[in-house]
Amino acid sequence: MNSKEVVCYSGMKGDNSVMGNFTPKKEKLRDLLADIDSGKIKLPSFQRDYKWTAPKVKKLLDSIQCDHPAGTLLFLAVDYNNLIIPDMPFSYTDASKQNSNVEFLVLDGQQRLTSCYCAFYNLGNKTYFLDYIKLMELDKENKKMK
Repeated sequence: MNSKEVVCYSGMKGDNSVMGNFTPKKEKLRDLLADIDSGKIKLPSFQRDYKWTAPKVKKLLDSIQCDHPAGTLLFLAVDYNNLIIPDMPFSYTDASKQNSNVEFLVLDGQQRLTSCYCAFYNLGNKTYFLDYIKLMELDKENKKMK
């Protein structure tokens, strides 16, 4: 999973236009999850609660595993010294690990990111596991097809 990348769009710091300039950028999923864990990525205070069910999370994990598109993410770059929108941490994060200043707020993708965070950090009320033998078989098949 650590080689998986997702496309993120982020608003530029210091951009005061109404719509802002959004720049597509590929980020490694593990880096995004680490930034959530440290507090660099947080949620705007108006964001709805985490609601995804286990079947929906499983579909997302299957999509990621198979390198299928799983949507884009939308971030707003923020200046932690001048926060216009109050922030809040992701569900299931540990406050003692939130030692970084917030750099981005997630405007779109909170459900997907929280699902991945819980699945890969084994948090929340569900535990997800991979069938390693089947995963290795799929990997061999994918390599043959490429």
